[in-house]
Amino acid sequence: MGAAEAVEIRRAKDADRHPLALLFAEVAEERDGIAAEPPIDVEKRAASWDLVPTLVALAAGDVVGVIFVVESAFGFGEIGMMVAAGRRGRGIGTALGRRRRRCSSPPRRKLGRRSVDRDAGLDRGSRCCRQLLL
Repeated sequence: MGAAEAVEIRRAKDADRHPLALLFAEVAEERDGIAAEPPIDVEKRAASWDLVPTLVALAAGDVVGVIFVVESAFGFGEIGMMVAAGRRGRGIGTALGRRRRRCSSPPRRKLGRRSVDRDAGLDRGSRCCRQLLL
């Protein structure tokens, strides 16, 4: 395992769309552990990325990791996480996972609980906080 790397974890912004799509395409090329097959249409993926349930990890200003939730038709979310191949083993995934755990639960109408840790930088009731529930 490499040395821990200083990263900033924050909510995804519109300017992160293209770097997120590039990271997605890079991980898809590995053909291991991601539910997507290359080639990835980077522009289409960038335009369709749902930023609300997405946290990014930045190192030296570059997107090097992401954790996001895809809402299930069954009323829960599936968590996806990716770290750039050259940055793995440096604690980035752990940092994303720790931040993700601070958010929780769908609104009362679904699972009967709702909470948000303000440390995560997420607004009460946002889709991210409704979906990051594990």
